[in-house]
Amino acid sequence: MRTDIAPPIAAAVEKPHTAPGYLLQIDFPVPLRCSTRGNVMYGGHVWVAMSVKIEGITFNVAGAQKGALTFFDADSAIAGLLQNHGIADRKVTIHYFDADAIDHPVCVFTGTGNKVSGSKGNIVVAFANMTGRTSMLPRRFIAPEFGFNHIVPDGAIDKIGTTTHIWQVRR
Repeated sequence: MRTDIAPPIAAAVEKPHTAPGYLLQIDFPVPLRCSTRGNVMYGGHVWVAMSVKIEGITFNVAGAQKGALTFFDADSAIAGLLQNHGIADRKVTIHYFDADAIDHPVCVFTGTGNKVSGSKGNIVVAFANMTGRTSMLPRRFIAPEFGFNHIVPDGAIDKIGTTTHIWQVRR
Protein backbone atom coordinates (compact mmCIF):
# COMPACT_ATOMS: atom_id res chain seq x y z
CA MET A 1 0.00 0.00 0.00
CA ARG A 2 1.45 3.35 -1.04
CA THR A 3 0.76 6.48 0.95
CA ASP A 4 1.69 9.94 -0.28
CA ILE A 5 3.22 12.35 2.19
CA ALA A 6 1.16 15.47 2.74
CA PRO A 7 2.99 18.74 1.90
CA PRO A 8 2.97 19.99 5.55
CA ILE A 9 4.68 16.76 6.67
CA ALA A 10 7.26 16.98 3.89
CA ALA A 11 8.00 20.59 4.87
CA ALA A 12 8.30 19.67 8.57
CA VAL A 13 10.68 16.77 7.84
CA GLU A 14 12.95 18.97 5.73
CA LYS A 15 13.59 21.35 8.64
CA PRO A 16 16.87 21.06 10.54
CA HIS A 17 14.94 20.28 13.74
CA THR A 18 11.73 18.30 13.92
CA ALA A 19 9.21 18.00 16.75
CA PRO A 20 7.88 14.44 16.49
CA GLY A 21 5.09 13.08 18.63
CA TYR A 22 2.48 10.36 18.90
CA LEU A 23 -1.28 10.39 19.26
CA LEU A 24 -2.48 7.30 21.12
CA GLN A 25 -6.10 6.18 21.37
CA ILE A 26 -7.33 3.20 23.38
CA ASP A 27 -11.02 2.45 22.95
CA PHE A 28 -12.28 2.10 26.50
CA PRO A 29 -16.02 2.85 27.03
CA VAL A 30 -14.86 6.48 27.01
CA PRO A 31 -11.84 6.52 24.66
CA LEU A 32 -8.48 7.46 26.14
CA ARG A 33 -6.81 9.93 23.77
CA CYS A 34 -3.34 11.08 24.71
CA SER A 35 -0.41 12.86 23.12
CA THR A 36 3.32 12.68 23.77
CA ARG A 37 3.70 16.41 22.86
CA GLY A 38 1.41 18.16 25.30
CA ASN A 39 -2.29 18.85 24.88
CA VAL A 40 -3.21 18.72 21.18
CA MET A 41 -6.43 19.46 19.31
CA TYR A 42 -6.96 17.06 16.43
CA GLY A 43 -10.04 15.59 14.72
CA GLY A 44 -12.42 17.52 16.94
CA HIS A 45 -10.97 15.96 20.10
CA VAL A 46 -8.52 17.11 22.75
CA TRP A 47 -5.61 14.68 23.06
CA VAL A 48 -4.32 15.06 26.61
CA ALA A 49 -0.64 15.23 27.43
CA MET A 50 0.50 12.00 29.02
CA SER A 51 3.84 10.55 29.94
CA VAL A 52 3.85 7.45 27.75
CA LYS A 53 6.66 5.76 25.86
CA ILE A 54 5.80 3.91 22.64
CA GLU A 55 8.36 1.28 21.78
CA GLY A 56 9.06 -1.86 19.85
CA ILE A 57 6.63 -1.37 16.97
CA THR A 58 7.79 -4.16 14.68
CA PHE A 59 6.53 -5.77 11.48
CA ASN A 60 7.15 -9.28 10.19
CA VAL A 61 6.96 -10.56 6.62
CA ALA A 62 3.30 -11.54 7.07
CA GLY A 63 2.42 -7.96 7.99
CA ALA A 64 1.88 -8.69 11.68
CA GLN A 65 2.76 -5.86 14.07
CA LYS A 66 3.41 -5.74 17.78
CA GLY A 67 4.85 -3.38 20.33
CA ALA A 68 4.40 -1.93 23.80
CA LEU A 69 3.31 1.21 25.62
CA THR A 70 4.91 2.18 28.90
CA PHE A 71 2.79 4.55 30.97
CA PHE A 72 4.58 6.45 33.73
CA ASP A 73 1.62 6.23 36.09
CA ALA A 74 2.58 8.13 39.26
CA ASP A 75 -1.03 8.63 40.40
CA SER A 76 -2.22 5.09 39.43
CA ALA A 77 -4.94 6.51 37.14
CA ILE A 78 -3.95 4.23 34.24
CA ALA A 79 -3.68 1.22 36.56
CA GLY A 80 -7.22 1.90 37.80
CA LEU A 81 -8.53 2.29 34.25
CA LEU A 82 -6.93 -0.99 33.17
CA GLN A 83 -8.10 -2.82 36.28
CA ASN A 84 -11.71 -1.68 35.81
CA HIS A 85 -11.97 -2.10 32.03
CA GLY A 86 -9.17 -4.46 30.98
CA ILE A 87 -7.03 -4.18 27.86
CA ALA A 88 -7.63 -7.50 26.07
CA ASP A 89 -9.22 -6.88 22.67
CA ARG A 90 -9.46 -3.11 23.18
CA LYS A 91 -8.68 -1.27 19.95
CA VAL A 92 -5.36 0.61 20.07
CA THR A 93 -4.51 3.22 17.42
CA ILE A 94 -1.21 5.08 17.21
CA HIS A 95 -0.50 8.03 14.90
CA TYR A 96 2.86 9.72 14.37
CA PHE A 97 2.92 13.47 13.77
CA ASP A 98 5.18 16.48 13.68
CA ALA A 99 4.19 19.48 15.81
CA ASP A 100 4.30 21.67 12.68
CA ALA A 101 1.98 19.29 10.78
CA ILE A 102 -0.52 18.15 13.43
CA ASP A 103 -3.37 18.12 10.90
CA HIS A 104 -1.64 15.33 8.95
CA PRO A 105 -0.75 12.50 11.35
CA VAL A 106 0.35 9.17 9.90
CA CYS A 107 -1.18 5.98 11.31
CA VAL A 108 1.65 3.67 12.38
CA PHE A 109 -0.39 1.07 14.24
CA THR A 110 -3.96 -0.18 14.49
CA GLY A 111 -4.61 -3.28 16.55
CA THR A 112 -5.66 -4.52 19.95
CA GLY A 113 -4.39 -4.56 23.50
CA ASN A 114 -2.91 -7.88 24.52
CA LYS A 115 -1.62 -7.93 28.08
CA VAL A 116 -0.56 -5.69 30.97
CA SER A 117 2.49 -5.92 33.20
CA GLY A 118 4.59 -3.60 35.30
CA SER A 119 4.97 -2.29 38.79
CA LYS A 120 3.79 0.72 40.76
CA GLY A 121 4.48 3.79 38.68
CA ASN A 122 5.23 1.98 35.39
CA ILE A 123 2.51 0.13 33.49
CA VAL A 124 3.47 -1.75 30.30
CA VAL A 125 0.70 -2.57 27.81
CA ALA A 126 1.59 -5.01 25.03
CA PHE A 127 -0.33 -4.75 21.77
CA ALA A 128 -0.66 -6.70 18.51
CA ASN A 129 -2.29 -5.94 15.19
CA MET A 130 -5.60 -7.37 14.03
CA THR A 131 -4.91 -10.13 11.53
CA GLY A 132 -6.51 -13.51 10.94
CA ARG A 133 -4.24 -14.93 13.64
CA THR A 134 -4.99 -12.31 16.29
CA SER A 135 -6.98 -13.68 19.19
CA MET A 136 -10.41 -12.12 19.11
CA LEU A 137 -13.36 -12.80 21.33
CA PRO A 138 -13.81 -15.56 22.49
CA ARG A 139 -9.98 -15.47 22.22
CA ARG A 140 -9.79 -18.89 20.61
CA PHE A 141 -10.57 -20.51 17.31
CA ILE A 142 -13.78 -22.43 16.71
CA ALA A 143 -12.64 -26.05 16.70
CA PRO A 144 -13.43 -29.27 18.62
CA GLU A 145 -10.27 -28.93 20.77
CA PHE A 146 -11.73 -25.72 22.24
CA GLY A 147 -15.04 -27.28 23.27
CA PHE A 148 -17.01 -26.73 20.09
CA ASN A 149 -18.27 -30.24 19.39
CA HIS A 150 -20.60 -29.34 16.53
CA ILE A 151 -19.47 -27.14 13.70
CA VAL A 152 -22.26 -26.17 11.34
CA PRO A 153 -21.59 -27.39 7.79
CA ASP A 154 -20.88 -24.89 5.03
CA GLY A 155 -24.11 -23.64 3.44
CA ALA A 156 -26.38 -24.49 6.40
CA ILE A 157 -29.38 -22.17 6.77
CA ASP A 158 -30.65 -20.72 10.08
CA LYS A 159 -33.87 -18.75 10.36
CA ILE A 160 -34.20 -16.40 13.32
CA GLY A 161 -37.53 -14.64 13.16
CA THR A 162 -37.76 -13.16 9.69
CA THR A 163 -33.99 -13.14 9.16
CA THR A 164 -32.24 -15.92 7.25
CA HIS A 165 -28.55 -16.63 7.96
CA ILE A 166 -26.45 -18.80 5.63
CA TRP A 167 -23.33 -20.26 7.26
CA GLN A 168 -20.24 -20.00 5.06
CA VAL A 169 -16.65 -20.97 5.69
CA ARG A 170 -14.35 -17.95 5.64
CA ARG A 171 -11.73 -18.45 2.95
